[in-house]
Amino acid sequence: MRRSAMLVPLAALALAALACGAAEAPPPMPVTVEVTREVTREVTREVTVEGTGPADLSPTGVPTVDISSAPYEVGSLTGTYGWSTDAQGPGCQLVILHRILLTSQHVLEFELACQRGAPSFNQGYLVGLAPMQDDIALYTRWNTDLGGTCGIVFDLSSGDGAEVVQLGSDAACGFGQGVDATGTYPKLNADFPIIGCLSPEGGCP
Repeated sequence: MRRSAMLVPLAALALAALACGAAEAPPPMPVTVEVTREVTREVTREVTVEGTGPADLSPTGVPTVDISSAPYEVGSLTGTYGWSTDAQGPGCQLVILHRILLTSQHVLEFELACQRGAPSFNQGYLVGLAPMQDDIALYTRWNTDLGGTCGIVFDLSSGDGAEVVQLGSDAACGFGQGVDATGTYPKLNADFPIIGCLSPEGGCP
C-alpha cells in the first residue's frame, strides 16, 4: 500500500459549491482540509486547488449566481466513467454532464454510485453540481444530522479518466458503511448522460 498525504486548500471552490446549492449552510468553519489516507493505487501527482485562504462557509459572502439554472454548452468531459473488480467486489460508476456556462465557468453535474462488495454490498449514491478550476472540481455538502461535511474532489486533468478522492466520511456523504468513492475512473464513453439512471431505486427519470 502507498500512503499519500493530500493538502487541499478549498476556499474558492467551496464558495462556488455553495452557489450550486450543493451545500446547506454550516456554522462558520475554515475550508483548508488536510487528509492522510491509505490508498491501493499509485498517486502520480498531487491534487492541489489554489484558493485565497480560509473562508467562512456561512451564508455571508456566498455568490448569488444560480449555476443550476444558468445556460450552458456541453463540454468534452461529458460521459460515463467507472471501475470495478469483479461481480462480488467493490466498484463505482460516475456519469458527468460537463457544463460550460456563458461566463466561461466550468461546472460538473454528476451522478455517482458505488458499492462496497461482498459480503455486505453496501451502497453509496450521490448527485450534485461541482464547480471546476483548472480541471479539478469540488463538491461539498454539509450534513446537518452528523455535523460533518461531505467533500468529493474530481481531478479530470488526464483527459481520459477521473481521479476521485472522497474527503468526507461514508456517513457524511450519505453512503453505506465502508463505502468509499476514492479511485481511478477510466472514461468508458462520451455519451450524453441522463442523470438519475444510477439511482439504487431503479429506473431513469
